[in-house]
Amino acid sequence: MISKLPTELTQTPYHGVIWHPTQKKMIIKDKTLVKNLLLYMLNHFGGDVDKLRKDYAKAIGIEMEKVELPKKVL
Repeated sequence: MISKLPTELTQTPYHGVIWHPTQKKMIIKDKTLVKNLLLYMLNHFGGDVDKLRKDYAKAIGIEMEKVELPKKVL
């Protein structure tokens, strides 16, 4: 159910990935990452979860060991 996904850019998984919180503008380079995060949240991600965590950690600027993927909505 797509309707269960967050809709505010200030929320996870958009914050720091496609939305720059301090500059209040879109970050356009991580569209694939956001797509994969949303698929993960919808329980339809068929890729490598460790790579997804690594890419997400890099995008939001924290160590991979400390990153938690967004909660699944389904």
